Amino acid sequence: IPQSGTVTLNGSGDQLIKGTVSTTFKNMEIATDSHHTAYAYLSFGVTGTMTIDLNSTFTFNDKSFVINSGGAPPGSMLKGSGNLLITRTTTGTADLDNQCRFSSYALSSLTVQYLGAARAQTVSAHIYGNLLIGNSVGVSLGGAVTVNGTLTLTSGTLTVGGQILTLGGAVLGTAS
Repeated sequence: IPQSGTVTLNGSGDQLIKGTVSTTFKNMEIATDSHHTAYAYLSFGVTGTMTIDLNSTFTFNDKSFVINSGGAPPGSMLKGSGNLLITRTTTGTADLDNQCRFSSYALSSLTVQYLGAARAQTVSAHIYGNLLIGNSVGVSLGGAVTVNGTLTLTSGTLTVGGQILTLGGAVLGTAS
């Protein structure tokens, strides 16, 4: 079990995080090329930094899997400049903070995509670089949300409700 150093997923095909027991990594870097994705086939932990590199995509094979299921380790961080797909639509709150539990989030260069169809999701209160909404059941804001890059609407309804949505860039697409 890698408790020190960095595990880098950088193969030429899709990268799969599998096993029969949840593993904890110190640091993890997703460095796939633009045509491939890193998939988690189980819940796992990252006690340090998880980085999703430019042109890389990370998602979960099952909508119930989480990173750091026991809670955010002190000093842990999620950052990057690639794509993170939030797919949780099962038990618990269906949002970034509950599917990827870290002490801090540096999302200014990352594209976070809320994708689902089984039930509504909640956009966690953060400052996002780019945000994509693609949930046919709908997505609502869970607090003040800032999108400094592009907000892309592909399906479903984005409900602001009594929250604050601050846009610093373009809005693309139309949601139903």
